[in-house]
Amino acid sequence: MNVLRVIASVDKTNGGPINGLLNSSSVMIKRGWKVEVLSLDDPNLTHTKNFYPELTTFNSSFGPLKYSKGFKKWLLNNVTKFDAVIIHGIWQYHSYCTARVCKELNVPYVLFTHGMLDPWFTKRSIVGRLKKTIYWKLFEQYTVNNASQVLFTSQEELRLARQPFTPYSPAEKVVAYGSPLPSVKEDSSKKAFFNLFPNLEAQPFLLFLSRIHEKKGIDMLIEAMGALKEKHPEIRLAIAGPDHNNLKQKLQKRAILLGIDDQISWLGMLDGDVKWGAFYACEAFVLPSHQE
Repeated sequence: MNVLRVIASVDKTNGGPINGLLNSSSVMIKRGWKVEVLSLDDPNLTHTKNFYPELTTFNSSFGPLKYSKGFKKWLLNNVTKFDAVIIHGIWQYHSYCTARVCKELNVPYVLFTHGMLDPWFTKRSIVGRLKKTIYWKLFEQYTVNNASQVLFTSQEELRLARQPFTPYSPAEKVVAYGSPLPSVKEDSSKKAFFNLFPNLEAQPFLLFLSRIHEKKGIDMLIEAMGALKEKHPEIRLAIAGPDHNNLKQKLQKRAILLGIDDQISWLGMLDGDVKWGAFYACEAFVLPSHQE
């Protein structure tokens, strides 16, 4: 089996989609499949170096849309070499372009929307909803409705995806989306974590580990910590993850108003042994969300 996986970016700081791609690709390769990845990252960026599986990437323009003329040309010349294509994510050039080329050249593709059809995104602002509705009518309805299957990781995600846009008539399927067990030892990974964050070693803490993004519900978590400060002053909160939207400052201000800023540690993005050490060391992993 020869599979092409298409994603806007292979930067791990973008969260779940790329990490899911990497984890499942390793299983495919162990089964003897050939996997290649196509993205719209700047080829000179660090995260594209020594990437595995094989990666082809292109400079892009038009900001978040990530348009690239060379991307389409590569697909037209190469996509028929693959038995199937997996598209990760929507609302960017890579998804619509890949769907168009696959359909034109009769190559089957499946689509992971990764929660990007959730109605939460369209309820946040009238302008945002209008933009997405126009883009849907012009481009993304084609991507979704022409896929061999649109893949969801839960029945609830599938149900909610039916609400925001019409026409909507894809072939839907709920699939497993697993995660590998850690390949590190508990003691050594905890040591690596506490070496970086010694202030957390002597006290119980809750761990949030994800992107620092509005949809992740960190605001609810901080409000909950504020409500618990009198009854459980010993509990700390460790917030780990990249902050692409400069949300941290707003959350810090709220924590100060609640009088709990000294109970919160901001760890930045964690990876490898340190990441697993955070999981092993915490009292509980907490992941609230407005959308997921």
